Amino acid sequence: MDLAAPLPRPRREPRVRANSRTGIYHLHFYDGQRQPSEKAVSLSTRDRRRAERAARPYIDAWMARRWDPWTDGAFVRGQDLLKAIEEYHAYKRDRGDWTAKTGKDRRKRLERFAATLPKDVTVAMVRPEHVESFLDRPPMGHDENARNVLNPEKLSPNARRAYHSHLKTFFAWAVDRGYADRSPVGDVDRPKPPRRKEPVHLTPDQLSRLIEAVRADYDAKQLTNKLRGPHARQLVYLIDVFELAAYTGLRPGELRRLRWRDVDLERGVLHVRDTPLGKVKRDSHRSVPILSPARTVLERLAAARPTEDDDHTVLTSPKPDTNGQPKPISLQTVSRHFREYARSIGLDGVSLYALRRTTATWLASSGAPIQVAQRVLGHSSIRTTADFYASVWGDTVRDQAEAAMAKALSA
Repeated sequence: MDLAAPLPRPRREPRVRANSRTGIYHLHFYDGQRQPSEKAVSLSTRDRRRAERAARPYIDAWMARRWDPWTDGAFVRGQDLLKAIEEYHAYKRDRGDWTAKTGKDRRKRLERFAATLPKDVTVAMVRPEHVESFLDRPPMGHDENARNVLNPEKLSPNARRAYHSHLKTFFAWAVDRGYADRSPVGDVDRPKPPRRKEPVHLTPDQLSRLIEAVRADYDAKQLTNKLRGPHARQLVYLIDVFELAAYTGLRPGELRRLRWRDVDLERGVLHVRDTPLGKVKRDSHRSVPILSPARTVLERLAAARPTEDDDHTVLTSPKPDTNGQPKPISLQTVSRHFREYARSIGLDGVSLYALRRTTATWLASSGAPIQVAQRVLGHSSIRTTADFYASVWGDTVRDQAEAAMAKALSA
């Protein structure tokens, strides 16, 4: 580095001003040592807010010495799409809006969209037809090899709605940053939601058969010596997971994060709150009563605790971590096993979430007030509880009304 070389002169930040005759806003650059001393770039709008957004890329490029209106050619307005996605990801991460897992998933989806467009495309070049084409049939992947390989199957309605929502949020941010005048997603209608399926739940008999299927599979594999050493609990631990899910109504993620310090057997309460493993859903911090079937499971787990550390999770994987310490269950593994055992008893297409619906259904069918189910399930709005389990609550209300009317008429 040449210490004798003069430092570059600090640049004066440009100003946005409207033309007094036309009302169109321009961005004015000033440098008293140049001829002319002032340069103006039209922002092509009479709206002050839009003009300020449109000026940001020019100002950033000028202040970073990447572009000079006196010497350089026309400014290519906008930002490279992939770089904008990277910047957007960093912005959301730094604000704490996303967890690491959510950020990785959202970035992957946006990059998958970018893979359908030319490499040097800017945000401002994206058109509504690009979004429509992507939502109709996205590529198989977001890498170079899969760039032009279309998925043979169309996205499900829910997936199309999710992609539309992610793209809409991203381009709204890009417009606010001044990378484009308007969002291309604004002219693309959001896909319609699919017809809501009847909520699936298990009856007490089906839950018993599910547990017996796990035990039978475990016994069969023991006879063939497929379960040895650290794998001895490979299937038995699933019984605790399935039963606790059905008897508490916790979401799968809440169940995975539940620690012993959150279990108060004396008071009969489970505390659902944020842990180092993740945060609970918005407005879902709550205390859940430990019902007698759940208490039986928790006492069984407490008697077999591998460690007295209250920070360890209640449900642990049969395989310890690299340090030999118990580690939380894998929801992916548990969900896969649940679908397999559910299929074995004649329940096809049932997910692990059905056990949460099972809790709500049993509460409803027993006549528990809807407010009780709302508190147990952690719904922020009672409308969610009522809408989601409408069919079950409807039968319960009708039965109670029939009984009340019969009692009144017989009096």
